Amino acid sequence: MKNLAFVIALVLLAMGTTGIIVPSSLAWVGEHSLRPGAFYLIAAMRVVFGGALVFAAPASRAPRTVRVLGYVVVVAGLATALVGLVAMDRARGIVEWALQHGFGFGRLAGVLIAALGGFVAYACAPVRRAGSVPH
Repeated sequence: MKNLAFVIALVLLAMGTTGIIVPSSLAWVGEHSLRPGAFYLIAAMRVVFGGALVFAAPASRAPRTVRVLGYVVVVAGLATALVGLVAMDRARGIVEWALQHGFGFGRLAGVLIAALGGFVAYACAPVRRAGSVPH
């Protein structure tokens, strides 16, 4: 599970970095995420990522933080699924509001995504063994 959390974290780090450099990419993702199928896919991905964090936590560099973060991500995934069922109009309004605030808001979102990915990547990175360091 730790390796899965690490790989997902690297994807988040890349996505956040892309959002910082090209904020319109996050706007594109936001616009396309409003389809019901995509909304449920995002919810499922959040639940899987959160579960991976919870199970990877004991082997990570920051077990308590990673565990709590995992539970928060699982709850966010469940909330996303619930919003997909009952409040898609509200979700559209939130995405439209974010898009109206321009690239500064997109860059801020990119920073937050990259920070999450970077922290989890650090916490779940494979540990180097003392004999495996090249000279």
